[in-house]
Amino acid sequence: MKKEETTIPSNVSESLRRRIIHVRNRKRSKWERCSDYYKDHYINCIRQQKWNSTLKRVSRLRAEIAEIHIEKIRTLQDTLETLVHLVSLTTQFLDEGLIAVAPLSKQEAVDNFNSYIIFITCREKTPIGYWNSTQPGDEVNFDTLYIGDAVEVSEYEIKKKKIPAFMLKQYAGKTFRIIAPMTPATKWLKGKMKPFVGRGSKTLNINIYQFINFFYEAKKKLLENCDNILGAEV
Repeated sequence: MKKEETTIPSNVSESLRRRIIHVRNRKRSKWERCSDYYKDHYINCIRQQKWNSTLKRVSRLRAEIAEIHIEKIRTLQDTLETLVHLVSLTTQFLDEGLIAVAPLSKQEAVDNFNSYIIFITCREKTPIGYWNSTQPGDEVNFDTLYIGDAVEVSEYEIKKKKIPAFMLKQYAGKTFRIIAPMTPATKWLKGKMKPFVGRGSKTLNINIYQFINFFYEAKKKLLENCDNILGAEV
């Protein structure tokens, strides 16, 4: 608890009063002795330095996203390599820190940017799409990036088809029937994925074209979000 300063008695001499005030000021920190003007100036300088650093990071990310050549994808190997590369870029940005300091005029753009970085990084396990199982600082690769497949089903379908509970997964207020559980991309690449149930069933394959459409949409939105941050600096 901060000790309150006692009032200087009125009967002390002027010279002693000045000495007391001088000693008290010396005991205060430099920050406490600064005027509000200098405090505001210092804070604004720090904020501007952080914002300048952020612009460099976003500019670097934009350049790397722009270099993703989706039109060259032909095979499953190409598809998974592109997915790993895309998720690696957003994961690295996320692990270095989302944008925390921004001018008021850029706050909405920053919120949208941060949200989309989290969305593409996808560390939340879902029943469909992909799941980035890495912890901060880990490498995104074929072993740490999982892919799964599922279809949304209604209560009517569940009862009519008598779908067992172990095949169902609740997510975001919806019910999904699991076709293939989340499995490392390595296994998909080796062509060893089987349906969740049904022995002797055909091997499951990844729909390359669905991923290509996703890549185009993700690249477009990431570039737009970067441009909204950078403004005229692109």
